[in-house]
Amino acid sequence: MGEKKEKKLNKDIQRMLKGMMAQEEVRRKKAEVELWKRAGAPCLFYEALSRLTKQELDEIRKASGIPGMSALKKADLAKELSEFIPMIVRTLLYRWDEERYQVLGRVLSHGGIVPYEQMTPREVGTLSRYGLLFHGIYEGKKVLFIPEDLAYSLRAIEGEELSQILKRNSDWVLLTQGMLYYIGVDEYWNVLTRISGLTGVKVDPMDYSAVIGEAAVYYGEIEKSGALVFHKDVRNLSKVMAEQNKRKELPPYPFTIAKLRKAGKPGYIEKTPEMRVFLETIRDAYVLTSSQAEAIGREVTRIINQTGDPMEVMKHLEKRFVIPDQNWFQMISGLVMNLYDHASQWELRGYAPVELSGKKKKKTRSSYRPPLTVSAVPVMGSKVKQKNSKTGRNEPCLCGSGKKHKNCCGRKS
Repeated sequence: MGEKKEKKLNKDIQRMLKGMMAQEEVRRKKAEVELWKRAGAPCLFYEALSRLTKQELDEIRKASGIPGMSALKKADLAKELSEFIPMIVRTLLYRWDEERYQVLGRVLSHGGIVPYEQMTPREVGTLSRYGLLFHGIYEGKKVLFIPEDLAYSLRAIEGEELSQILKRNSDWVLLTQGMLYYIGVDEYWNVLTRISGLTGVKVDPMDYSAVIGEAAVYYGEIEKSGALVFHKDVRNLSKVMAEQNKRKELPPYPFTIAKLRKAGKPGYIEKTPEMRVFLETIRDAYVLTSSQAEAIGREVTRIINQTGDPMEVMKHLEKRFVIPDQNWFQMISGLVMNLYDHASQWELRGYAPVELSGKKKKKTRSSYRPPLTVSAVPVMGSKVKQKNSKTGRNEPCLCGSGKKHKNCCGRKS
């Protein structure tokens, strides 16, 4: 394809995408107008349900796990849901964790009505998905509300028993997400058994499955497939599992509860000493904020786990940053190799390569030297600080140890 044709094609694609985005924005605004046209608040549960479309009612039915109602007409479905949901709402809440219940509790504590602006789209979606929250107009203002009779049923469930279950569920979610952050994939039963061993409390399989299923939808950190549960970033299940099967002789990694709880929080990045050196180096060199540097750290962790190859990390960094000279390249590649050797990896069942020294440690191709991309654009549009060919005494040593040059290769004998 000629250069002119390629440019024209790209322009046409961009124009089409802009048109699609504009149409979607019009559709979204129209849908929002329809939401606020559905009368005032507060009202009873059946009335609130009756204002929804048949499709919206079906989505509530599916999310609540209510069978045998798909063929009902809208009016009949609204009536059935208004009677059925209050009866199963206890079961629903017993699948949640503390974070989600706090959203519901905040609305209940304000009399079941809150200003529209006080809730995020994610919070609104969490409650409206189950038919627990509705849009309305109250005293001429946009509000979100829980129908009065449904709020009564929800308040009746509050108490010590619910608090204990929510706390237990929160722990299950964090421990599961944390474990999969490190090992990538495993069978439900294996994860459940390990959590039971860590907490010293028997885990009911049915309760656990329900809790983790709801958490997978809400947090988006883990996914399910048959008997397997896996981290959201796993793209090749068969590859990871095949590599893990080669290391069946390895005992399960001795995770602590504290370690898994930390790793179970969305957006977590394991800051090993090697990761800290790497983050500090790119942050200072490319004038990044801490959050920008950590975003790069998460990308690096993901690449290591997905490919099992530290050289793929270097290829990625070369695309994102300017590499001004060979010394800088060697220093960064040294940091990456150090980072890789100390990173917990899915294919190693949560172990880092250095922890398998004396066992079958993965081979790395440290001789990789791709062409420098000096003209590459830095990730955040910033400029790398220029490095002199001579390493300063207080600069990171070029060997990649993470130490200052004066305390490593530049140390006087």
